[in-house]
Amino acid sequence: MKMLSFFGIKRFLISCTRPILCKAVLLTLLFLTFKTSGFCQNAQLNSTLERFRTALVNADLKTLENLTSDKLSYGHSNGLVENKKQFIEAFSNGTSKFTALTFTSQEVLEEDEVFVVRNIWNCKTHNKGAPPDEFNLAVLSIWKKNKSNEIILLARQAIKLK
Repeated sequence: MKMLSFFGIKRFLISCTRPILCKAVLLTLLFLTFKTSGFCQNAQLNSTLERFRTALVNADLKTLENLTSDKLSYGHSNGLVENKKQFIEAFSNGTSKFTALTFTSQEVLEEDEVFVVRNIWNCKTHNKGAPPDEFNLAVLSIWKKNKSNEIILLARQAIKLK
């Protein structure tokens, strides 16, 4: 759905003969636009999630190191739980290898300096010793602001969708 421009909104409201109905329609359109686009009002979080997604696909170890807590708990859909060292090592040695990754259906709950993110990961992988695979995960991740005011991943758990 295309975002309405400020001037488009203004023209719509000025030309409207039933202001209450028009405002209700406009608010509904804006809500649907934000809901379907995974809109989150926190630009810093949105940027961090995109940097994380890109780092996973590119196996960018330095970025993954910077975006994760030293106390990381990274749960996979098969039940494996990794700490930060194990998580980074899996990308370093090819045990984990994303060839493509998109995040959809995102919902964010923000409380103080903590962000609970639920989304669907559309994954294409080619892990070491395994054939290429394609699947979807439902993911719950917990992000927090650190002392440097950067948002980092504290925990993640995934389940495979059928």
